[in-house]
Parts: sequence; structure tokens; C-alpha cells
Amino acid sequence: MKKRFNFKKIWFLALLLSLIAFVTIAVTSCNKPNEVHHSVSKLSGTWSFTITPLESVQDTSLVKGIRGSEEEEYPSVIDKVYLYENKTGEIIGDHGFTHFSGSRSENNVILNVYSRADGHVDPEATADQMNHVSTMTLTIDDFGNMKGNGIYLENPDYDYAQEESYTVMALKRSDITNDYGTTKQGENVSFSLCDVAASIDSWIISTMSDNVFRPIGNCYNEKDGGGYYVFGRYGPGSLLPIYTQTVYYPLEWSWCKVRRYGFDIDLRGNVRAVEALKWAVAHQAPTNNFNVKLGFETLDGLNDAIDDFENKYGGFAISFGYSLRTHNLSIYVNHSKGNSSDAKNHILVTSIAGAVDSYVNKIYYFAGANISDHWYLRRSDFDVCNTPLLFCYVIGTNEVEYN
Repeated sequence: MKKRFNFKKIWFLALLLSLIAFVTIAVTSCNKPNEVHHSVSKLSGTWSFTITPLESVQDTSLVKGIRGSEEEEYPSVIDKVYLYENKTGEIIGDHGFTHFSGSRSENNVILNVYSRADGHVDPEATADQMNHVSTMTLTIDDFGNMKGNGIYLENPDYDYAQEESYTVMALKRSDITNDYGTTKQGENVSFSLCDVAASIDSWIISTMSDNVFRPIGNCYNEKDGGGYYVFGRYGPGSLLPIYTQTVYYPLEWSWCKVRRYGFDIDLRGNVRAVEALKWAVAHQAPTNNFNVKLGFETLDGLNDAIDDFENKYGGFAISFGYSLRTHNLSIYVNHSKGNSSDAKNHILVTSIAGAVDSYVNKIYYFAGANISDHWYLRRSDFDVCNTPLLFCYVIGTNEVEYN
């Protein structure tokens, strides 16, 4: 018998195949929305980096009544990170005192972070003259933004560095219009650590020196450990040995985190004889009635205390360490001889402590030729969440090094 074509079956089969093809295309499109990529041709511009802790080791030691584990951690948003990809594929860049160097393979970027080596800042320093502190592994999207993870490398200034990691989101803000690769290293730094002084609001400055900031030295910007001494590190500096200040500013490539910083306050050579010191207090103090600022009703009372202290303990220097974050104060009584406990209880020290007691949260006392102290400071990259430590050389016959 002759077979006839079944047009209904053929039409149904064609319809079924069309539906299968449509569903397949639709499912494939839903699962692979970014199948077609447009590679970013040149990695050159400014970015805003957000650093968020992924794994973080909390310090549980007790410092000035608090523990690092009690402190909140939160992301740092670091604006104006400059990056430039040269013709050989090398990536260079900077943000303030932080330097970047890395490489790119298509849309994958390895970016290394370098910080200044200890000592006076050299704006022309290159990566091989700095400390390699971190490495980021990033991916570029179609808009030039980057995201990925970062790890810390071994760092003598931070005990748990290798055990910590973070996530990175870098949003591109603008292109670089000039040839960044030919500019001098550090030219794009848009700030100075000297600007920190303008933002410091402290009773130490306002009360004891009539709102006059008296820097220990010029703007040295000296790198030491995980931060910078903005106005030198040797008190009293070039001014009289009466009431000068410097600022230690924590500055590290990090999210906003409190960590433990150690300091040594060491007695150095003589800068002024005791008689000359008393004359300077009477005639060249930074404010009227300086003896009252130090807790003495009369100038003679202060002079007698200076004489007695020098006779018992030799050359000396009395200075403060003050946290603008916690408002805790340390009184450092550096002296060349005598019992440390007795020196802390001398009337020169107790009167000064009584004069400042109402301005601070708590006072801690240290004495000896060489003193060690610890502080918790909040730090990240520049001007995000950092809190400085103010060192103040109050009065003395000898120089002191803050280290």
C-alpha cells in the first residue's frame, strides 16, 4: 500500500525543534551574560580603592586599658590612586607615600604595594628602595574597574602581617591625560604630612602655648616603623627646651584597624644648663605665667623644684605622649641617675601631672634614662581613619629621642 505524508507530524516536529532551539539560546544567554568581553586597552588613570578585611588577627594584649580585639574594624576608601601601564606592560603608580608596581596579562593584574623605608623621605625613591608590604591579585572588568584579594607579606613592624588578608574593589575615576610614565616619581602626591598639624585640636597646644603649635623641627616627614614623625623626632629641637611638639602619624596600606605600636623614649646629651633653663622659663616661655601651666603658683616654686630634681637625678627631660583618639596621657620622666619610682613622685612631676589631669582620660607614668611605652593607634593609608600621637617636650636640660 502507498504511504502518504503526514503533514501534521512534520509541522509538529518542526515546531518542537524550534522551541528546543529557542530555549537553548535563552538558557545559554542567561547563564553566560558576559560571554563577549571588551578588553580594557590601557590601564592608566586614577582609581578609588576600597580595602576590606577578609581574615584578620586581633591583638588581645592590654594597652592603656584597651585591647585590640575590642576595637571595630571597617573598610578604608583610598581615593586618587594613580596607576600607569607603560609600553612594556609594566604597571607603576603611587598614592602619597605608597608606591605600586606590577604587571598585567589580558584582564588579570598583579599589583605590588611598597612603603617607604625608615628614615628621611626621598620623593624620588623607587620600588627597589622601599619595603614590599603587600600583593594584590585583581581582575579588570569592561569598565576599567578592578576587584580581587590582597595579602600581606612578612613585615617586622607588624607581627601578624602574613596571617592577614583583605578584599579589594577599585573603581576607576578618570583617565590620565598627561604621560604619567615620564613624570618624576612622587609628583602626583596631592598632600603633605605637614597638613596634619592644621587638623590637630588638642588641649596641649591650646592651653599650654596659647594656641601656638611649636614644632620640634621643620617638616621632616621621617618614616619610622608603621608611621611618620611629621616634625622631627629629637626634642626639644632647635627651639628653647620649653614646650615643643611633634606628631607621630600612623600610615600603612590597610583597612581601618587599631594595632599596637611600640615606642622608645631615650635621654640624649645636654642642651642647656639648669640656670639657663630657669632663665628661659622666666623670660622666653611660650605663654605668660608658664609656671601656672605647670602647676606652680609662683615662678620661684617652679625654679626650686627644677633645682631639686636636677640635684637628685641629674640631667633630665620631661615630656608627654598623648593620644588624640583615647585622650590617654603618658608622662615620660627621662633622667640620668636616681631611682625611677622616686623620680615619678617628685614634686616637679606630680605638679605637672596635677595641672593636666582634668584634660585627660588617664595618666601613665614612666621614668628612667631609657623608657619603653606602647599605644594602640588606628591606621590605614593616608587621611582615611588615622589617629595621630602627639609628643610634647615639656621642660628639661637634655635632649630626648622619640623612636
